Amino acid sequence: MQNQRSRGTLAPNHVQEVRLHRVESISDLHSGVLQSESLRVLAHTLRTQEETLLKLRLASLSQLRRLNSSEARAPS
Repeated sequence: MQNQRSRGTLAPNHVQEVRLHRVESISDLHSGVLQSESLRVLAHTLRTQEETLLKLRLASLSQLRRLNSSEARAPS
């Protein structure tokens, strides 16, 4: 998973214990777990939006350069 990688790489022989608990409904989950997951989703969304904004800015700069270049070549 990408979340595991972002926390640091684990040694190939590293074993993590996973404990499973029966959950009858979403309200049975501890609020801290829900908040942590919400924060992870929010952080991922923000990173995606930042990447998109950067791409849009780069595209905008590229278009501006093309426009300036074509105006400079146009006869007066």
